[in-house]
Amino acid sequence: MIDENIWEHYMTDKAIQLFKNKYQCCGCNACEMVCGKKAITMIEDEYGFRFPQIDTDKCVGCGSCLKVCCINNEAELRKPETVYAASYKNKDISAKSASGGIFAALAKQVLTEGGIVFGSAYTEQFDVEVVPIEKIEDLPRLQGSKYVQSSMNSSFLEIKSELQTGRTVLFCGVPCQVEALKRYLGRGYENLLLVDIVCHGVPSNRMLKDYLSFLTDKKKMEIQSIQFRTKTKGQNVYGEIAYRQVSHTGEIAYWQEPLISYKSSYYKLFLNCQTFRDSCYHCKFAGTKRPGDISLCDYWGIEDEHADFVKKVEKEGLAGISAVMLNTNAGKDFFEQVKQEFVMKESTVEQVAKHNPQLQAPSVETPERNQVLNCYRQSGYQGVDDFYFKKYRMKILTSDIGQVLPNSWKKKLLQVIRGKK
Repeated sequence: MIDENIWEHYMTDKAIQLFKNKYQCCGCNACEMVCGKKAITMIEDEYGFRFPQIDTDKCVGCGSCLKVCCINNEAELRKPETVYAASYKNKDISAKSASGGIFAALAKQVLTEGGIVFGSAYTEQFDVEVVPIEKIEDLPRLQGSKYVQSSMNSSFLEIKSELQTGRTVLFCGVPCQVEALKRYLGRGYENLLLVDIVCHGVPSNRMLKDYLSFLTDKKKMEIQSIQFRTKTKGQNVYGEIAYRQVSHTGEIAYWQEPLISYKSSYYKLFLNCQTFRDSCYHCKFAGTKRPGDISLCDYWGIEDEHADFVKKVEKEGLAGISAVMLNTNAGKDFFEQVKQEFVMKESTVEQVAKHNPQLQAPSVETPERNQVLNCYRQSGYQGVDDFYFKKYRMKILTSDIGQVLPNSWKKKLLQVIRGKK
């Protein structure tokens, strides 16, 4: 159902206007995919964020694009009925996950039964796109935090086609993508499982690629892979970049370098909510009511809520704990099939939300966000990196000090740095 007055607001003389302000578009591609006349194309703005553009010569004013918009229509959201803290018992698969490995377990079950799983993956060129996988050995492509907006391409069309054959489909995405798929399909399917990831916000894919090109030029090495979250240092914000270098003699060297959040301008600006698209700061999915059958997120603050469970997970040698929110009967029924794969403890959405800002309200847009984007527009990623290290140099220095000095030395040295006696 289209929200009241949307036609009046977004159609003038049969010319459709999909949004009036940038924050009214999340870049989900649903309008492009639903258009039978192929009148809509996703176009990047000056910051790399994709927005739909209508070819008025092809558009017949049918309004299908307005009907599938997940931002300007009322969303079907549900508060979780059951919530768990959980960690996947499969250590090999869980090690490749950013948190408790829950998505991997759900996907493995679907694939084992002959189903198909859609999620975000890197291409060889570091574009992040929603792709299908049909084999368990391909699961690592979809694991791990990407910290960027993924392109949907034609995935909704593929999902609908698979559903119509009766095949089980699992789709995992950020909440606006999940709601967009629901609106595109237009009805429920018993063979569809929707998993939404509690989302911090999304930078543009172009900015990520420019950041990686910046590192390549700076280090004179080719980047092979990037992980924003690894478990080499527990659940901390700590990642890893793998490099490849070919010498003048043709010898090839490979090595890995830690990606420490405060030493990476891209990583830290993401954590500071300073590189997201406009819609992220107005997100109607940032709350305890969710669009998916199952919602997943890190269980931050679990030490305060379930200290006994943390000890149990550590004793069993598992890495990472997720919050699993079951929002629908379909979600609960599917979880029943796999719950024996987890170490878990019942919790509440209020306990999870207490420590997760994205279950309370959208990310806050700070004045620095406009400064960052202006630097990017004017000077490319070099400008962004210069801005970050100039503005936050003292915080970076104090973080470095905190990593190497004993506590007794830190206060004294900081006083000297700041010119205090």
